[in-house]
Amino acid sequence: MVSPLISRHDSAISHNYIPSLDGVRGIAICAVLAVHTFANMFPGSALGALGVDLFFVLSGFLITGTLLDSKHSPTYFRDFYAKRILRLFPVAYLYLLVTAFLFPTLHRMLGTSMPDYAGDWWWYLAYVPNLKPGQGAGDPYLWHFWSLAVEEQFYMFWPFLVLLLPTRWLFRSCLAMVAASLFFRIYWVGSGESIQLVYRNTFARVDAMAIGAAVLLVQRQYQKLLPAVRSISIVAAALFLVTLPILGVSEKSPWMRTGGQTLAGLAFGGLILYATENRYNWLSWRPLRQMGKYSYCLYVIHVAVIAHMEWVQAFLTRKGVPGMQWVAVLASMPLCYGIAALSWSWLEAPILKLKSRFQGQRSAEDRVAVSAEPAAG
Repeated sequence: MVSPLISRHDSAISHNYIPSLDGVRGIAICAVLAVHTFANMFPGSALGALGVDLFFVLSGFLITGTLLDSKHSPTYFRDFYAKRILRLFPVAYLYLLVTAFLFPTLHRMLGTSMPDYAGDWWWYLAYVPNLKPGQGAGDPYLWHFWSLAVEEQFYMFWPFLVLLLPTRWLFRSCLAMVAASLFFRIYWVGSGESIQLVYRNTFARVDAMAIGAAVLLVQRQYQKLLPAVRSISIVAAALFLVTLPILGVSEKSPWMRTGGQTLAGLAFGGLILYATENRYNWLSWRPLRQMGKYSYCLYVIHVAVIAHMEWVQAFLTRKGVPGMQWVAVLASMPLCYGIAALSWSWLEAPILKLKSRFQGQRSAEDRVAVSAEPAAG
């Protein structure tokens, strides 16, 4: 019998497909869109910033599975990096081109100013904007690329660890990375470092991906630890929720940037475990899966779309058009979704067909509708 959450067409997909993981990705992108759209209206929406942590945990889970499945392939590195390039570069670099050439033209037409990125483009082309002074936090249209950079930097060393380390040492490395990342955050916050450094630095964020990798390893190699993982994730979620009213939800909160971030990552690890063990649950709801399917492009473009809709809103307000305070909110999300749907059909899906040329053994990444998406921020 087909689940009411899944169409008959979906049920015909390979048994390796886990619809609920697309739903997890859908939750993550919805959270990010919420915080960047409603943050000034509803302070509680600041929790949406945790969508980036959920993306990171999911990425660590999927990428580790992909690498383990192809560990003995003679084309291990070629296949992995070729598939990453095919998935990530087209949308990101097209967006950078639009930002470099189209947006300045729009600014000139509207008589507004736009910062000159002439000396900064290489930071974004090389996926290292989180390493530039200020971590790119003040760069219009591009400030959210820090999370893409964090994932790319994770991809630079993680495949080597997966290849070289036995499973038991890989698992221990995950635990060590979680502890080290928490230590870095506590040290930097205590030293009075910029919150942007703590928020956007790879060393301070890698624990989320390590948690995802550890969950994958437990599920595959250390099943006896599964009850403990479930318990830890539940306790972490409870502690996180209990501390919110006391310690605050702002991304500038020292608690959120230290222990709160770790608790959220542990809770998300439990959510991903639940999703993989119950592939046709509420996470398989079609709208969630569709948001997950388009999540990468949604993440890349949403900052610019929201900014331009706010311009339209301000322009109409100056002209005396009534009821314009909700224009940016009501128009941005449908526009983002439409652009992302077109991007999927015309750009991403055709390019992703090339990934078949770099298939070794069937990987964990193939168990979901699309490959692991970069994070949000």
